[in-house]
Amino acid sequence: MYSAAWVTLKNNIVFIIAQSGGRGSVADHDAFSTHMDFPPEGVKLGAAVRQALEASRFLDYETMDVNKIRKFMYEEAQERDKVFLKQAMQLTGTKTEGSFNRGSKACSIDRVDDQFVIKPTMDGRGSWGKHQPTEDDMRYFPVGASDEEIQTAVIEALERSK
Repeated sequence: MYSAAWVTLKNNIVFIIAQSGGRGSVADHDAFSTHMDFPPEGVKLGAAVRQALEASRFLDYETMDVNKIRKFMYEEAQERDKVFLKQAMQLTGTKTEGSFNRGSKACSIDRVDDQFVIKPTMDGRGSWGKHQPTEDDMRYFPVGASDEEIQTAVIEALERSK
């Protein structure tokens, strides 16, 4: 079963977004997108990540209209992400996309069999660039994890992120 999400931390605000796709994924703000103060109250972050993972959609090229998938992945998702970026920049007090990305900490979360793999970004810009995380940088949680376990794993990955 496909499931993916993205978490970005900038200026004590954390953004959680569902990812949809299959052979690649994109932010799916229509499926689920939220933000909150960081550190979060209680297990709000873990609950939001769970919601994003549950809302994420597998886009099956074998059974779905390929043109609709391409339009979603290469046009619609890109436009929604531009709107999101403007809102995120306003919330974090940054003036440009570069200043938003610089110093952001982020991680992807992908389902692999019966667990989720959290891969922190390592380039200091909320991306990986040439710098890939090592096995020691990654964090994991089982599919049936509690919100608290999810939140702990995500926070640990964000702490490892550069």
